[in-house]
This record gives sequence, structure tokens and C-alpha cells, in this order.
Amino acid sequence: MLDPLPGTQKEAETVSKLLKEQLWDVGLYTQEKTLEERVKGVQSPRCYTWPRTGFSNRTRERKQKGLAGGLGEERASGLEDPMLRSGLYLTGANRTIEGKTAPTDMDDGVLTAYEATQINLQGTELVVLSACKTGLGKQQDGEEVFGLRRALQEAGAE
Repeated sequence: MLDPLPGTQKEAETVSKLLKEQLWDVGLYTQEKTLEERVKGVQSPRCYTWPRTGFSNRTRERKQKGLAGGLGEERASGLEDPMLRSGLYLTGANRTIEGKTAPTDMDDGVLTAYEATQINLQGTELVVLSACKTGLGKQQDGEEVFGLRRALQEAGAE
């Protein structure tokens, strides 16, 4: 079970206030408003703040459908994209962690680094990652860390 991060509401409000004082247009989404579908729908914000719980190299193995024969069997993926192993827990993640299914009109509340690459962050000058484990990910030979920070840059954040 994920507990709320202490101090994040105040932190988000403080960052919002500071930016508004500099005449930035700020939208503040906290607590139950941090739905995955809302996060994915953002369009080129100047600043984006995520005071959420992060994850990296989750111990829970992700499963994929078997490739041979299409029989629907599941197996652990040895070739899994490392961008699926880090990200943020959003509203609804507790339901997913507990093995419950999300309503059909909602995402699972787990935003992977891979999914974050699909967010429109073109022109975004500042992303504030205020969570544990947001700087972690899988190191690939000859590459930087495959994780949330890389995903946000791929999505267009400066």
C-alpha cells in the first residue's frame, strides 16, 4: 500500500506560488487529481511538477503473452524494455498493486518511463521530480540510465 508522501502538497503549492509570482501560467494537480489519463493528456506545459512516489526495478515481474503459437500462455519477459521498470505511481496505483482491475474508463495509475515518453512535453522548460527513486533506472552498456529522467527528455522536456 502506498501512503501519501509527507510534505508534497505543501511543496507543490510552494512551487506553484513561486512560478505564479514570476507570471508563469500554472495548473496544480495534486492528490486524487493526479490521474494517469490527465498526466498523459498534458500538452506542452512550461513547467510540470510531479510530487509522487517513484519506482525502479520493481521486483514484481511483468508478464507478456507467449510469442510462439499465440496460445495465450504467459511467461516472464527476459527481453523486457528497461523503460517499463521505472516510473511513477499515480492515483489508482494502490488498486493496481493490490491486484484489482481499474474501471474501464481509467488507466492503472502506474506511469512507466516508457509511457512518459509519449507525453507531449515539447517546449517544457522545467520538470520537477519530487519523489523517491525518480533518478534511478537500468544502465545499458554505452547508454545513459534508462529511466524516468530520460523518458521526460525524450518526450521533449528541456
